Amino acid sequence: MKISFDIETAKLALVAGTGRIVTRRGYPVEITCWDDSHDTWPVVGVIVNPYSEEEWTKEGRWGPDPEVDTDLDLFIETDLDL
Repeated sequence: MKISFDIETAKLALVAGTGRIVTRRGYPVEITCWDDSHDTWPVVGVIVNPYSEEEWTKEGRWGPDPEVDTDLDLFIETDLDL
């Protein structure tokens, strides 16, 4: 199940081992930096396959216009029944 990305929920899911971060297309993402002090792009990570280093907003949005859905937007994927 994919749920909407939220920076704090994503951190908790990773620490608790209850979720993983993926793109809208389902590509796995390894977060390399949570920079809460960076206003525009506080989430930095690597799309594992195909390899690509990217930056996202706190809401997991990618791209020049955060109001437009893209294939690289982030989601939290979990097996939990929420």
